[in-house]
Amino acid sequence: MNKIASVLIFSIALIGSLTTQAQFKQLAEGPVFEEPEDGFAKVLQLQNGNTIYIHITTKDGINIRIYDARHAEKKVTTLSPGYGELKKTDNVE
Repeated sequence: MNKIASVLIFSIALIGSLTTQAQFKQLAEGPVFEEPEDGFAKVLQLQNGNTIYIHITTKDGINIRIYDARHAEKKVTTLSPGYGELKKTDNVE
């Protein structure tokens, strides 16, 4: 009897979790860009509401994207610095 009750409770919980929907409210959505597969990425939130996305790779350089407070892309630029000798174990802070 105890086993049947536990199976029944598990079944009700499973059905309940599958039929309910999360109540997420989407606040904003910015433009879509390709997700990086290598290198280092950093997102900075500024005090004025702007956001800066920085992606650093040894092959492509430094990709910088600036978004305003409404999540609209304002500026996209790529810098090509001379890194010197970087090893695979080096890290960006």
